[in-house]
Amino acid sequence: MIFLKNKPTGLDQLTDQQLVRAILGETDPKKQLLAQEELYGRYAEKVYFKCLGLVKDSDTAKDLTHDILVKMFLSLSKYRGEGAFRGWLFSMVYNHCINFLKKQKRLQPEDLEELDLPDEEIEAEHKYLLELRLLQLEQLIGQLTDTERLVLLLRYQEGLSVKQMAGAMGIGESAVKMRLKRSRDRLAELFKKLEK
Repeated sequence: MIFLKNKPTGLDQLTDQQLVRAILGETDPKKQLLAQEELYGRYAEKVYFKCLGLVKDSDTAKDLTHDILVKMFLSLSKYRGEGAFRGWLFSMVYNHCINFLKKQKRLQPEDLEELDLPDEEIEAEHKYLLELRLLQLEQLIGQLTDTERLVLLLRYQEGLSVKQMAGAMGIGESAVKMRLKRSRDRLAELFKKLEK
C-alpha cells in the first residue's frame, strides 16, 4: 500500500472539519481532489495500522484500509462535525474490522478483551472506545423524541427510581416502565443501525 505524503498545498493548515466542508462544498474538481488527497494523506497510514493491530495480517489490513477509506469518502456527508473527525473515522475502522473478523469467524465475543495491543496502548484504547461510545450515545439520544430522551435521562442520568419518575412526570409507575422499555428499545435500534 502506498501512503501519499502530502505536498504543500496550503490545505495542511485546515482542520479536518474544514477539509470535509471543502470536499463536500467545492465546485472546482481540482480543488476538491486536493482536499481529498490531504485528508487521505492524514489518515491512510493511521487507518492501516489500526486495521493491522486488529486483524494481524498485512494484506488483509491493506484491503480493509482501502475499503474503509472508500467508505469514508462516500460517507463524508454523514459526518456532522459535532465530534472529532478522527473519532468518527476510527469508529468506522473499528466497526469495519470487527465485522470483518466476525464474518470470518475469527473473533469470538471473549476475544474482544484479548486484542493483542501493547500494554501501554490497552488503557488508551479502552478509554478511546469508551469516549467514542459516549459520543455515539449522545448523538443517538439526540435522535430520540423529547419524551424518550426525558425518560432515559431521568432514570440513568438523574438516577430517579420508577416511583420518583412517576411522581415527577405525573403518570403511573406502569406507564413509566412502559416508556422506559420503549425508549431503551428505540435506543438499541438506533445503535444497531449505527453498527451496520
